[in-house]
Amino acid sequence: RRGIVTMGTAITVEEAIVRGGTVDEERLRLLSSMASRGELERQNAVNAHLIAAAFEAREQRFAAAARWAEEALQLAGRDLNALLLASQVDIARQQYSEALNHLYVAQQIAPESPDVLTVQGLAYYYSEGPERALRLWKQALAIRPDDRLRQRVEQVEREAEVESVFRQAESGHFLLSWEGSEVSQAFSREILETLERKFRELEYAL
Repeated sequence: RRGIVTMGTAITVEEAIVRGGTVDEERLRLLSSMASRGELERQNAVNAHLIAAAFEAREQRFAAAARWAEEALQLAGRDLNALLLASQVDIARQQYSEALNHLYVAQQIAPESPDVLTVQGLAYYYSEGPERALRLWKQALAIRPDDRLRQRVEQVEREAEVESVFRQAESGHFLLSWEGSEVSQAFSREILETLERKFRELEYAL
């Protein structure tokens, strides 16, 4: 895994972004100030902010996660990873309109992306119910077969109603808790797994 290069010195992700369990805001400001120097510096700054957002999300500090994801988008408003991560944080905060706004831009960039279609489906599932979500998930499956997503589709099609209970799902990096009939255990885990994958991709990119 490469380090972020700043002022001629390669440093690890942990040294650059998180110190003592806290996001190093000064380091992020430094990287942001260097973003105008070139594409590499800009992408370093974007990725660093996304790592910060992912870190805060796994600590369940979703407001802070949203802040860093939005700052990444200020640096690169059409960065697909930033849009996807920002939308997933929005979903975790149950801010579905904001998620769909981010996903609208993402869809313009990559209209055939199964990742975009899948996250759009999640946002619509939680905000409106299964009808539109199922259409989007089936589009995603037609582009890229995925056994897990297919199982989700089959589950939703079988469900006449979703029980109103407290659901909680855990993973190595993230913890999401939901209360309400609109969210089921399986779909809480779907968000967690997507966040996990994006977190790993961002780590490897630095």
